[in-house]
Amino acid sequence: PHLEYVISASDGHSLANARRTTDEAVAATADIAKLAHDAGGRCEAIIAVAWDCPFDGRTPVERTVEVARRAVELGADQLCLGDTIGTTVPGRVVELVEAVRAACPGVEVGVHFHDTRGSGIACVLAAVQIGVTQIDASVGGLGGCPFAPGASGNIATEEVVYLLEESGVPTGLDLGRVLEAAAVVERAVGHPLGSSLYRAGGPSRPLPRPV
Repeated sequence: PHLEYVISASDGHSLANARRTTDEAVAATADIAKLAHDAGGRCEAIIAVAWDCPFDGRTPVERTVEVARRAVELGADQLCLGDTIGTTVPGRVVELVEAVRAACPGVEVGVHFHDTRGSGIACVLAAVQIGVTQIDASVGGLGGCPFAPGASGNIATEEVVYLLEESGVPTGLDLGRVLEAAAVVERAVGHPLGSSLYRAGGPSRPLPRPV
């Protein structure tokens, strides 16, 4: 089994979200990782508010790097950096990913963006250009966090697929089918989705359909 464990890089968000400090949350990584490893699986540490926190403000790069380093020391097999409130921009993405990689050599570092301020998809491209291959997204742009005031949903899966495929980066996903899934999701949740690509009706040219 693959276990994902969320650690907030700031005390403000950690206390609101999990009722424990960041140090306490990091320390629990050892137990989570042991559960995964004992069952023959892997543990991924997802670092929330890796760039900015709605309570404590900007998260210093050094703090996120230290959280990542300690999580790996305690058994995390891979990492994911979360822009929980959707404030980061491409330059900051490159800076933090490269700093975490330097502190945790050989450990895969993924990214998790929200599109609250319209920079999420640009951050995807920046991450891909420095070799990131794990990108979290949600169909239609669903998601959010009750302890991140003002945060919107995750970046939309269909927008990531469109960006990467049109840029020559294969994803293995059929954009037409992802858009069909978004339509199902919209009916299920009963409100319009945030995805710009979905609202635009997909790409400007007809989508190829499977034979």
